[in-house]
Amino acid sequence: TSYGQNVFSHSIAVGKLAGTMADELGLDEKLAVRAGLLHDIGKAIDHDIEGSHVEIGVELTRKYHEPDVVVNAIAAHHGDVPKLSFIAELVVAADTISNSYQGVKQAYAIQAGREVRVMVEPDEISDDRTVILARDIRNQVEKELDYPGNIKITVIREKRVVAIAK
Repeated sequence: TSYGQNVFSHSIAVGKLAGTMADELGLDEKLAVRAGLLHDIGKAIDHDIEGSHVEIGVELTRKYHEPDVVVNAIAAHHGDVPKLSFIAELVVAADTISNSYQGVKQAYAIQAGREVRVMVEPDEISDDRTVILARDIRNQVEKELDYPGNIKITVIREKRVVAIAK
């Protein structure tokens, strides 16, 4: 697990979010997805090998000749080394959003990265809590990311009930 999340599910979420943000910004979407998917690969074998999951992930991806951008995104996702590409920044942002907030189902970057939409589980997050969540994400973005202009954070809590009459 990673912060209580299944690492596989977390890695898929980070890959999708990093890819979406890259696409919106005109960057290499496939490379961002790959970096996001592999950012915690060291956790898959960290019980067998000595070292942190980051060190193990870097070693493993170098061994299998992953692109330097992917290796750096893995190495930098906890701030251990400088981020050498914007894709590494996207992986950090996606990892932060995916890991930090209970009840978040999905998150999307839209409008060339100028807006982040966060979909929450309506049974886990109340209407009042969505206000707090939006503020918390805004504060974290302001604290941890460098970006020009503004980024709008939109939290969406939607519950649908369907009944079919025959």
